[in-house]
Amino acid sequence: MIPARIERARCVACRRCVAACPEGAISVDGDACVVDPLRCVACGRCFAACRTDAVRLAEAAGA
Repeated sequence: MIPARIERARCVACRRCVAACPEGAISVDGDACVVDPLRCVACGRCFAACRTDAVRLAEAAGA
């Protein structure tokens, strides 16, 4: 399972992903949201909620 990751440059901290995450794995850190990889279950709800395409799979984002 690959946890989600949020690209800070694309994130506008709208909190849609925070609200969509059933595990509470996403929080706001300053001007962007961040994912706690230990809590993320890669359900994909944050991907669907994000309107700026900031949410990525960690592997796809180069992490």
